[in-house]
Amino acid sequence: MLGECWDDALAVGRPVGAGSLVFCGPGGGPVNPDRLSNSFRWAAQRAGLKDFPFHDLRHTHATLLMRENVHPGIVSERLGHSSIGITVNLYSHVIPGMQTAAADSFTRGWEVRERPVSGPVEVEESVGSAVAEGSGGA
Repeated sequence: MLGECWDDALAVGRPVGAGSLVFCGPGGGPVNPDRLSNSFRWAAQRAGLKDFPFHDLRHTHATLLMRENVHPGIVSERLGHSSIGITVNLYSHVIPGMQTAAADSFTRGWEVRERPVSGPVEVEESVGSAVAEGSGGA
């Protein structure tokens, strides 16, 4: 569809590129939203799908991308949100186990990795005594 819209727009001298229409009428102009919704409803019924608003495809698109761990910044750009915060606020709930995965990642980041030791590890005296006394916590 996008290619056809751009071809039609170019044929009548309209510029195309980022921000161009995905669905367009003759000459590359905008389509009446009611006509688009009705056409979608007709096609969905013929495909045996239940009746749902065309706009729900936008939410489905975002939800599927977020579930596949696509970076929220990319999802935000695809949806045209003005900030990544909007996308995160609207769609982060669809990722099951997100908090658990974040905690697991944090834990893995703190795991001690083997590294060569060239000698004894020195601890600064003030830090060592504070930890020994139990007052060095956060």
